[in-house]
Amino acid sequence: MKTSQACVDFVKRMEGFLKYPVWDYAQYSVGYGCRCNKGDYPNGITEEEAERLLKKELANTEAAVNRFGTAYRETAFEQQELDALVSFSYNVGTAWMQNPNYQIYQLAKGARFSDAEVMGIFRAWNHAGGKELPGLTTRREAEARMWLYGENSGGKEDGEMRYEKLKDVKSKEYRATLDKLLAKGIIKGKGGSGEETVIDLGEDVVRLLVMLDRAGIWG
Repeated sequence: MKTSQACVDFVKRMEGFLKYPVWDYAQYSVGYGCRCNKGDYPNGITEEEAERLLKKELANTEAAVNRFGTAYRETAFEQQELDALVSFSYNVGTAWMQNPNYQIYQLAKGARFSDAEVMGIFRAWNHAGGKELPGLTTRREAEARMWLYGENSGGKEDGEMRYEKLKDVKSKEYRATLDKLLAKGIIKGKGGSGEETVIDLGEDVVRLLVMLDRAGIWG
């Protein structure tokens, strides 16, 4: 499986563009977080060159993630899972693949965790230089949402959310609200018989709908 362009674009946004090499904790980086030497690109790198370099480095990370999946998983990664692990590993490295004690290792291997636990597993990797960095926390949380819900991944169309996978939707109260509103035509979904229903709603909207339903607005 290949890293999606949506994931490439996500990594670009998270890394930011560096025209000239800059020291970044453990290495010199240029473009979109790509490793380089101090004297490389004396005239700077263009955004086009930087994206090509990024895709080359992501391909190496992608290959490592796919090798891990082949070795340890019973089923193949979904697109959003691969994308999340590629972004994560591009940023923190692939050493986690060698340590079964890491929860991220167990998650990638196929162990089941709650949505809140998955968020915590990613968020734990938010340190650099011995310090917790807000920017890394933001990125880890975005990668967790990519893994869980397909946000910023080629695994779904923009703006769509698979309601079976929304945080807390497994709760009977949440599902009951969504099923009621789908039946009444208040919200729209698509998906044939036996297929997963897809609705154009994000998590915060679902929570609001549930609150309104509990207030009796729809009877």
